[in-house]
Amino acid sequence: MDQILSGVSGVLCYLDDILVTGKDEDLRNLDATLQRLRDYGLRVRKDKCAFFQSSMEYLGYVIDAQGLHKAPSKVKAILDPPVPHRVGKWPEVAIMKSTTAGKTIEKLGEVFSRFGSPLQLVSDNGPQLV
Repeated sequence: MDQILSGVSGVLCYLDDILVTGKDEDLRNLDATLQRLRDYGLRVRKDKCAFFQSSMEYLGYVIDAQGLHKAPSKVKAILDPPVPHRVGKWPEVAIMKSTTAGKTIEKLGEVFSRFGSPLQLVSDNGPQLV
């Protein structure tokens, strides 16, 4: 699609999405885009098109006359994270000053006594004790 619409002013493509922009020349850009698609035997579905939008959310951003902004719907998930429902997901990391075998076993004993045995232990060497 990029190659087909290359050189058409005010047109951006991402995969099969086509964004046509312009202030006063938006109709000319749209006409040129549709003509280029017609020349290559391609069609667009009217029900999938949105024309003359003052702003739109696309790929996690809001695009409007002022520029590109992060979409509030995406930022909300970071600023207001959901509360975990299952407490048994091991909500902490055991911080250890020494990593000798004895200290490791002692720390695992403390963690297991608080949270129960895990279904799987994972170390930096991959899954262990499956």
